[in-house]
Amino acid sequence: MATLEERGSTRRGKIMTAWPRTLALFACAATLGAASFAGTMTGQDPNDIEDLPAEEIALEAHDATEVVGLRAKGKMTFWSEQIRMDLALSPQGDCAGTIEQGGNTAELIRADDASYLKGDADFWKAADVDSDMVNQLADQWVKISDQLEGAEDLAELCALDSTLEPVVLSDLIVGGPGVTKGEVHKIDGKLAIPVTAKDGDVMVRIEVATEGEPYILKLTETGSDEPRDVAFSEFNQQVKVKTPDAEDVIDLETWES
Repeated sequence: MATLEERGSTRRGKIMTAWPRTLALFACAATLGAASFAGTMTGQDPNDIEDLPAEEIALEAHDATEVVGLRAKGKMTFWSEQIRMDLALSPQGDCAGTIEQGGNTAELIRADDASYLKGDADFWKAADVDSDMVNQLADQWVKISDQLEGAEDLAELCALDSTLEPVVLSDLIVGGPGVTKGEVHKIDGKLAIPVTAKDGDVMVRIEVATEGEPYILKLTETGSDEPRDVAFSEFNQQVKVKTPDAEDVIDLETWES
């Protein structure tokens, strides 16, 4: 007969083995209840970023955007699947919000070197978790410490650079022969200049604010294996993430029932 420790290890293994599919099976629920923003936006004077060459605009925008708390909302490719996300992201890699796809829902919180997921029974069924575990996990916060295999994927999802760098610092924009800047226009009510690069069917574009800090307001990638379309807002705000109370959490490192 297996010991409690062995049974706990088996359960953790089954859940983490299904992890790639788990991450690809989230659904719609775009609230940010576990995170709050503190602070105010600074002035919105013209920043003259549009006077720079296209590549320099992209690099300046990346440097400005990667160091602030913000809200990211849109769709991207994760584990070869399209997911939708609505996340408050901090420069330190903390996050809170939702990720969604395919009719199943999960809330996501990340803080203190651990990620927390909360999904309903359908979510865990779709993730190929054994039926005897589904009822125990449904509607409960599940803690996935960074030490567990597969946990790095959630950490990457909450890392702002994993969204920015594949587009902004791609070979198409940095040193790319076809990178261009467009005309200043409005996007979601804000003035921005587009920087676009193409290579065959692949197109990447960022929209950079021309007032206030040169933040990236939106990035788009089409025609590639990992398309994405993500809008950024609520810049330069301190992201305060509240983790679930310990008594409301199933910790996969110690779970035995």
